Amino acid sequence: MLLLSDLPDDVLRLIFEQLAPIQPTQSESSGVSIGRRDLGRALAGTCKRFVPFGLELVWRRVDINARLNEELVGRIIGSKTVGERIQYLSLTCLWDSAYALVAGDLPAFLPKLPNLRILVVKRMPQIAELLLGGLVEAETTLPLASLDIDARLASSATLPSAIFRALPHLRQLRSIHLDLDIDSSGTDSALRIETASISPEELKLVLTSKSTGAREATIVKSILTEVRLSDLRSLSVELSATAFSALCDGLRRAVMLQTLEIYVHSKHLASDLKMLCLTLPRLEHLRKLVFMQVHAFEPLPVALTSPLGRFFGSSLPQLIESIQLNVDFQISQHRSEFRDMLDDRIKQGGALRRWESLERYRTGSSTAIRRVVWVRKTDEQGRQCFVEV
Repeated sequence: MLLLSDLPDDVLRLIFEQLAPIQPTQSESSGVSIGRRDLGRALAGTCKRFVPFGLELVWRRVDINARLNEELVGRIIGSKTVGERIQYLSLTCLWDSAYALVAGDLPAFLPKLPNLRILVVKRMPQIAELLLGGLVEAETTLPLASLDIDARLASSATLPSAIFRALPHLRQLRSIHLDLDIDSSGTDSALRIETASISPEELKLVLTSKSTGAREATIVKSILTEVRLSDLRSLSVELSATAFSALCDGLRRAVMLQTLEIYVHSKHLASDLKMLCLTLPRLEHLRKLVFMQVHAFEPLPVALTSPLGRFFGSSLPQLIESIQLNVDFQISQHRSEFRDMLDDRIKQGGALRRWESLERYRTGSSTAIRRVVWVRKTDEQGRQCFVEV
């Protein structure tokens, strides 16, 4: 009779993972999931062969989500057995006095995690700097596939130093999410980013600053220079209007991009939309486009029959399937022409299936704004057409 212990390691690993909770619940303290800990201990006590699987379940994912745990940090640093099994590390801590207790240990943290695949550090840019700075100092590489961090670029800093200097040590990165708080009073000369290019498939940048300025545009240009854009499949960017031109310049090299999301801090989107129209024809593989204002500004009015409206329609790649825009194409005045434009996409072999934009409409003596959604459906005669929902 075949026993559970007779199964291959990869099969056992799949079975045990299905039995274990993925992450700690909100009621649990920072560290490892109690469910994974209990199951791991039970496995380790079952038989000698299950001991490594029990340790994997306990330590594969570590979430420090309330306050820095000095004992936990010390145990990870002091135990090779524990460090080798951590593949997911998340620190979403609030700043508190506990930081001072572990600050000296943090630079040695990442070099002790040789199999780390996912790193999340939120709301604590100081810790992100210490962790990645330690990786640079130790000249250690990690098989990290996903990096999600908050960082801060001060006026006197040459760059978010440790973060960018660490990139050559993270050459397997496939997903990067960088939330960067910028001090706009810094100078452009302080933004040299000296690192080898990386090849992520997904890049998300959220740039915030107390005031808009050329520094943000320089940062966008510098980051996109370090990313091999020809390998990029998904790009999401939140930025000010001053950096939009730098973004469009980089997009021209992202020829394999499939998803593009742009969130702009701007009240006037006409010039941005024109630049986007010039860029879109180069993105032949684009399937999803989002172009939104971050705040509730008035939507950009663009008559479908205007040169800009026609230009936008003609610039859309054939493979695009979904569009979401904070633009008023004045559909209320040109509803039949708008539907004809969408149906022409079908006749031309276009893949478009969903269109979402804005529309002004009158409510008594005033005007309001509503979202308009058109989806591609098949009618009773078996013909494909767009229907407003």
